[in-house]
Amino acid sequence: MTDQNLLPILPAQKALARIATTLPDRHPQDLENIGGYLDIWGERVRKARLAKGWSQNDLAVRARVVPQTISRIETARIRPHLRTMEQIAWALEVDVRWLIG
Repeated sequence: MTDQNLLPILPAQKALARIATTLPDRHPQDLENIGGYLDIWGERVRKARLAKGWSQNDLAVRARVVPQTISRIETARIRPHLRTMEQIAWALEVDVRWLIG
């Protein structure tokens, strides 16, 4: 593999990767106390979405995810993938670093 094939890692990706490694790999119902990360992410996604006057469906269409993903993030039922958070941040026109706290 050459250096040309490697994509640069953004600071936000590094931060998310560091946080993600501290989260347990469990079923969403088992995630009770993981430092509040899921709650923070969900609250911030909801806050930014409502500030734009969008429904969950509106955000899902703009972020190119299914509406259930937005609902599950906002209610802290899933641990979103980095790519999903980047797509949501892009759609909301916010810095992904703000979303992840």
